[in-house]
Amino acid sequence: MPINKFAEMISYTKELQEKHGLRVLNFGHAGDGNIHTVLMKEDLDEATWLAKRKDLLDDLYQKVEELGGLPSAEHGIGIVKKGYLEKMLSSVEIDFMRKIKHAIDPENRFNQGKLF
Repeated sequence: MPINKFAEMISYTKELQEKHGLRVLNFGHAGDGNIHTVLMKEDLDEATWLAKRKDLLDDLYQKVEELGGLPSAEHGIGIVKKGYLEKMLSSVEIDFMRKIKHAIDPENRFNQGKLF
């Protein structure tokens, strides 16, 4: 997240908390714009949790994109954020990432199915 948008993003996560009925916790590195947003499942059943989480994340990553951020930084993408990253980056950027991955892991042994 651009540093000058950090506070705005934190405030927005609190709006999402109210809108979607999920408790949201934030921590991170304000000096470089990294926000770690954690959604709390609490006592929700699995189907409700998955639906609420998706709806909140759709809103969250739309705002991240509007503010000029990306869905992940030093901790990688994983499975949940994969679709958001692919939507926010160009095909050239994704292809470049694939080439780097292939150069490091030509047999695709690491993190299969996570991003590439």
